[in-house]
Amino acid sequence: MGKEAVGAGRRVADRLTEAAARIDAAYAAYAAKEGLTFNGLMLMCILAQGGYVTQRDICEQLMLSKSTVRSMLLPFMRSGEVELLPGANRKEKAVALTDAGRSRYLPMVKALAAVEDDAVREFGSKRAEALADAYEELAGIASSRAAALALGADVARVTRRGDDDA
Repeated sequence: MGKEAVGAGRRVADRLTEAAARIDAAYAAYAAKEGLTFNGLMLMCILAQGGYVTQRDICEQLMLSKSTVRSMLLPFMRSGEVELLPGANRKEKAVALTDAGRSRYLPMVKALAAVEDDAVREFGSKRAEALADAYEELAGIASSRAAALALGADVARVTRRGDDDA
């Protein structure tokens, strides 16, 4: 596809994707240094927050399938770092760090949180919040329109102007 077929929206989406990928790559490098995968680190960040977390919550937050999350949990369960607890009903299971898991992963998550806090402080807290708000709004608009296309709507019906170079 030539540049003439790519509109401003695609260029913005590419920039946002590339920026997020740079952050993810740094997190993945940190995870690897600590003997984890990127998804394993993200799992530990979720569990380190404490509170009631189910496998479904993890699936939704990481946008992963239930079978993928189950596969991710198994090694941590075998090592005694994560446990499944009774949930709100007999089908649901809560996921929690054990004492061993907290000992190993809380320092790692706290170090990452300190780096994130420092980055937000340097960028500016209000600017960071505004950026996150704007990105979430743009993501909502773009994802609902892409979902309409996935359901078979034509471009003219899902864009405001009815053309495909918006």
